[in-house]
Amino acid sequence: MTNIYSADIMICATVYVRAATREQALQSIANMDRGLELREGGIISGRGYDDPRLPDLSLSPAMTVYPPSPSEIDLEQVS
Repeated sequence: MTNIYSADIMICATVYVRAATREQALQSIANMDRGLELREGGIISGRGYDDPRLPDLSLSPAMTVYPPSPSEIDLEQVS
């Protein structure tokens, strides 16, 4: 039998903001100061800029993962 482990990693992504002004866009991004909880079916969107269904706030599905160095990994067994 195998176990399941979890560890926190840093993920960097591009955010897209639909706003009337630059100031409103900056405010929307600033409101994310505590981070975002990402879930399946959430704000990650591959829609084009001209798609009216593009959410007001969305993340590109292309992301970069930055794993911690082995000495910084806080590994937790979850099952």
